[in-house]
Amino acid sequence: MASFSFNEIDFGDYNVTVLNSGGSRLERIFKYGQLQERVYGWRSQLEARRLPLKVLISATAAQDIHDLITECHGALNEKDDCKLALDEISGRYWMARFRSMTGELINPKYWRGEIEFTLSDPRALADAETSSGPTAVDADPDTIIETVGGTAFVEPRYILTAGEVLNGATIVVENMTTGEELTWEGDLADTKELEIDVAHWIVYNDSVADMADVVGSFPTMQPGANSIKVTGFGTLGTLDIIYRDAYI
Repeated sequence: MASFSFNEIDFGDYNVTVLNSGGSRLERIFKYGQLQERVYGWRSQLEARRLPLKVLISATAAQDIHDLITECHGALNEKDDCKLALDEISGRYWMARFRSMTGELINPKYWRGEIEFTLSDPRALADAETSSGPTAVDADPDTIIETVGGTAFVEPRYILTAGEVLNGATIVVENMTTGEELTWEGDLADTKELEIDVAHWIVYNDSVADMADVVGSFPTMQPGANSIKVTGFGTLGTLDIIYRDAYI
């Protein structure tokens, strides 16, 4: 029977069967401003949500049930977000935080209840990372098309590897599809990497954070084709875009 794993622990080992999951709920928060009789809509964002699992725990005797519940409590009691994967949904996972476990013993061999998690990010992520390359940047500017799977925006890492010495460079990475553009200024040695980590809003120069001269927006990517334009990087370097497809 289908179960789940949390923090890389398989709860099937505790005889937990998932009867039903609430993984399909999706909400957006809409922000509005009102000026006299007019209402103006601002940006919306995905709402954090709860994911309840209806579960059954089975054993040969009531004491065994209580022992299994105690083991589940110990495995669930993590303070931080951990990887949550459902057996019934292959190839993807959520980052989740344990919220509660409630239920009742319905007979000496079965406990039925609910294990609930909180998803601060409601997107499910693909198990495998996607890498676009490295792809040669052989024109200035140069545009690379990257097609993203899934159904939600992703926050990639753009890794630019220099093929020459770039002193006093002004390097621009723009997603022309979404209109997001980031500019970095500085020196980049030959063969060294400039990494733009969109998820964490940080730029690294040869693995060292370098945010002194960064302006603009960190460019996300949307499902489907994205036109990624690189300017000011010369014609001898490469670009690798690393991300996980996301689903809502």
